[in-house]
Amino acid sequence: MIYKYVDRVNEKFRGGISADKNVQTKHYIKKPIFKTKDSPLNLFKLLQLLTNEGMNLVDAFDLVSESDNFNVDRKKSKEMLNELKNGVPFSESVANHYSVDSFIISFLKIGEDSGDISEILQNVSDYIEYEEDISMKIKKALYYPTFLLVMGLALLIFISKFVAPVFLNVLSDFGTALPFISNIAFGLSNILASYGLQILLVLIAIYLSFKLLIIKRPIFDYNLRKFIYNRGLFKGLYRDKFQYLFFKKFSIIYKYQGNFEDSLKFIYNEETDIFIKKTIGDIIAQIRFGETIAEIDEFNMIFSPLSRAMIISLNREDVVSETTYKLMKFYEKSYKNRLDVLLKLIGPIMISFIGILVAIIALGIMMPIFSMGYVE
Repeated sequence: MIYKYVDRVNEKFRGGISADKNVQTKHYIKKPIFKTKDSPLNLFKLLQLLTNEGMNLVDAFDLVSESDNFNVDRKKSKEMLNELKNGVPFSESVANHYSVDSFIISFLKIGEDSGDISEILQNVSDYIEYEEDISMKIKKALYYPTFLLVMGLALLIFISKFVAPVFLNVLSDFGTALPFISNIAFGLSNILASYGLQILLVLIAIYLSFKLLIIKRPIFDYNLRKFIYNRGLFKGLYRDKFQYLFFKKFSIIYKYQGNFEDSLKFIYNEETDIFIKKTIGDIIAQIRFGETIAEIDEFNMIFSPLSRAMIISLNREDVVSETTYKLMKFYEKSYKNRLDVLLKLIGPIMISFIGILVAIIALGIMMPIFSMGYVE
């Protein structure tokens, strides 16, 4: 497994890339660079149904791996079954065969230790299904605009390479003075025709350098994410998604941890966003020093006033799970609504951008012809 990691040494961050095959290797933050397309969703759903009926994991895997009627990878299921029979924990086997978030593995460990594997599988399946639905929604919303963008760029390159030079030569032979917009159009087409490939390579190099900078300089990643959460254009979207995930994890884990600080510590251990992780760590440290949520300023950096007020009001342990579950549902809906609005805007923006470029070049080519009287 190739993953990027962040280590924290003497309060300083150090990042890198590793191909360590030991999935249990510990880092401050550890996250796969590439996730396989294989999803454990169907497997988890089947195992949840079978274990909910009282079947143990080994027997459930045996049934799943021997049947062609289930939409799962039988070869992978058999390999996992063999690992289980050889004493490998289920959570570790999942980590060996699927690229999933680390907190899912930790949830599965809790299910194994507590004996509530069926309930944990249900919660994990709900999370994976939600994430896959969101991912599919984004892809579907971008399919058509991306297609038009690619076609528009292809048309733009074709005009710049083959059409604009011909018209420019003709107009030069007639000694026609070019209007301002025509100079812009022909200049743009000349740049695209002469340096299009170089521009593309530079953009790719900038992108890769940016990604490498994030990996090798975690402090840059920290400051970037801090800006996004507090000043970014889409800070509402990012905050809603974080709070949805936070309260979903918290509402589940509180049942097994039993208190606020331990549940917060669990989420801290599995967090892969460097800004969120450090902020939660600072909150935990201040709680241990005796400060209350109302006194901790860092809480405002990642939570909304609503979340802060609701958590401060939790004066009975028996309502913590219920309250955090309600907060999770609230932010789930808010995140979906914000995402829907954004996706409705992205398509027209992408199409308008390429449309303006094509229109400038087309208008720049046609205006001199109109001025010469070739078109009545």
